[in-house]
Amino acid sequence: MPSRKPRLSTTIRRILKRKAEGKEIDVTHDDALAIHTYFERSYKDLKSSAELDKFLRQSGLRGFDWIISSIKKPIIDTLDVGAGQGELGRYFQRKYGNRIRYFGIDVKKFRDISEQNVVNDNLPEESFDLVFSFFTFPYLTDKFKALKNIINALTVGGVCVIPDFGHFDFNGNRTSNYSSLGRRIIQQLLSNPNLEVIVRPEGGILIRKKASFVFKLPIKFKKALPLKTYAYLESLEQQRVSFDANRLVSCYEYK
Repeated sequence: MPSRKPRLSTTIRRILKRKAEGKEIDVTHDDALAIHTYFERSYKDLKSSAELDKFLRQSGLRGFDWIISSIKKPIIDTLDVGAGQGELGRYFQRKYGNRIRYFGIDVKKFRDISEQNVVNDNLPEESFDLVFSFFTFPYLTDKFKALKNIINALTVGGVCVIPDFGHFDFNGNRTSNYSSLGRRIIQQLLSNPNLEVIVRPEGGILIRKKASFVFKLPIKFKKALPLKTYAYLESLEQQRVSFDANRLVSCYEYK
């Protein structure tokens, strides 16, 4: 798609200019969209159900067979946030057949939900029984707003699965859900009686919605920064994806 490259070049020039001026290298939402629309990303390492379940277990969560069996509906409306080319959709169709009704959305393009964005806009409320996101949250600018939108999109009894939430920062205290502090922050923010929340030290998050309600968060997004500034700039200059180098830190303050 020829129109992508100029936008990416503009993004790279803006970020490099801020570096040359000695300024903080923040990454705007539009920057993140331009970068991840241009770069091709896929689930190349998830070639079988065994590898998918292994990845879930490594994040401290149970496999999809258990997750699917815990949702007591004959047809499970399933949303894949960060669908890429829809590889997981094809996997679900092979494994679960008509039990799964699959919708996939990429960071930029929503495939079956047009004109939407998981960070900026609200998803249709109480529309999905299962929402999962692989290899996406570490690269989002406002991770907690995306999580809020996903929770509101769950039906009662619905489940959200995020194996790798990524890094975040509250008032200069950088952390992630790999640390005890990060787990405490997430559990505090999600301490709603209408939610069942599991936050694993390995990085996985599972949320089950127990009752109908509108979820809100008492925090304000400030900015997104590269987790590793040098590696991030290098990946942009070389126009290549690195699952490690392209991670962002979402920075917040309490309202």
